[in-house]
Amino acid sequence: MDRTLFRGDIDVDTAIGVILYTFEGYAQGEANPVNSAADHYSEYGRYLSDLDRYIKIFRTSFYQ
Repeated sequence: MDRTLFRGDIDVDTAIGVILYTFEGYAQGEANPVNSAADHYSEYGRYLSDLDRYIKIFRTSFYQ
């Protein structure tokens, strides 16, 4: 992550923490021990789409 891209009024360490906690929470929310790897693979496109939406919000919120 390029720390120089963050806005000057943002605490970079806090912003990175928010990003990490968000993705960890997403992963925990999607994890289901009942599902097989094939079940998760079939959802791969949805996972990427979801995460792309989060990344766009982070870029708008935290980057210059």
